[in-house]
Amino acid sequence: MERWEDHVAVVTGASSGMGAAIFESLALAGFIVIGLARRVNLIQDIIDKQKPDVASRMHAHYCDVRLPESVDTAFEYINSSFGGIDVLINNAGIIRTGNLIDMNLTDIHDTIQTNLFGYIYWSRKAAASLIERNATGHIIQINSVTGFYVPRNVGFSVNAYPISKFGLTALKDVLAEELNLIGNRNIKVTVSVF
Repeated sequence: MERWEDHVAVVTGASSGMGAAIFESLALAGFIVIGLARRVNLIQDIIDKQKPDVASRMHAHYCDVRLPESVDTAFEYINSSFGGIDVLINNAGIIRTGNLIDMNLTDIHDTIQTNLFGYIYWSRKAAASLIERNATGHIIQINSVTGFYVPRNVGFSVNAYPISKFGLTALKDVLAEELNLIGNRNIKVTVSVF
């Protein structure tokens, strides 16, 4: 981890759960970390619990990953304040209850916008930042086992969730192939499954 010390990491969905744990762990490892979420106050609570030397490397910023303009604004803040992104942890995600065949279309839209398009928006920003600076970096897509198979007989429908997560598997492969086509060997793209 020493090679990444003082490099800039961005974590989407950093306000709770796995995102919060990743946000804190990266700061403890020496990264400068920007936690992004709609609930910025929860990220600030995490920062406030840290020792001063760790807290000084942690930053909270608003971002609704469903909205390209929100991603643009957050990226501009990161670029101007920290000089770019070295590591992106795409983690933001939601799941809604209901059956795909009759659930509210807004819930389907929000699931796919958050779990897939949000990852696409941030992957593009991180890749552009790394390519422009000719920097070494890593784009990590946090996925689910439902990104590889749809659970059956679990007593409820997982509706649009696995649809969005299957897309992350393809996103990783597409990004890696496009970087290969332009001869970029500095950016690693991976999927981590939880």
